[in-house]
This record gives sequence, structure tokens and C-alpha cells, in this order.
Amino acid sequence: MEKHLKEIHDSINNLLLYSDDNVKKYISLLNEAIIIIENLETQENSVSETWKNKALIEISNELANRVNDKFFSADPERKKYEFKFSKVVVSMAITNILMNA
Repeated sequence: MEKHLKEIHDSINNLLLYSDDNVKKYISLLNEAIIIIENLETQENSVSETWKNKALIEISNELANRVNDKFFSADPERKKYEFKFSKVVVSMAITNILMNA
């Protein structure tokens, strides 16, 4: 599972330019990442469990608050900025899991 999470992480980081198609792919990757992270086995009260829970919150918040249906009706410059910012947040969340797994 960690290998697949690493592949998702790499795919997210390789979405270099903004386009609506890349955002749709990004949203799909976030949904995949959530499923994988939810199924990661961690020890209760461990560092890896903490990062797992934080990542689930961060990624869920990105889907709910940043790259939601309203995203696509924003002006192009705002979409580019929000997309870049979201990728940084998600990348860091996944990196923390990969480093502490």
C-alpha cells in the first residue's frame, strides 16, 4: 500500500501545469489517497497514526474546501494559485506518512 501511496504522491507532484483536466485527475488522486491512507495499519497512539490522521484531515479539507465544485467557476489566476497551494499541502501530508511509515 505504501508503494501505491508513493506513486500517487509522485503523480500529484508531476501535475506541473494548471488545467481543468489536471485538477480533475488531481481530485481523483486525492480520493485514491484517502482510501489508501484509511487502510494503512498503524499502532494506536503512534507517530505514524498521528500523521495518518492529520493527512486524512488535510486531504479531506482540500476536497471539501478548495478543489470543490466552486473551484471550477473561479477566475483562471485564482484557480492556478489554489491548485499550486493545494498540491503543496497534500504533498507535505503524504510525505509525512511516507517518512514515518
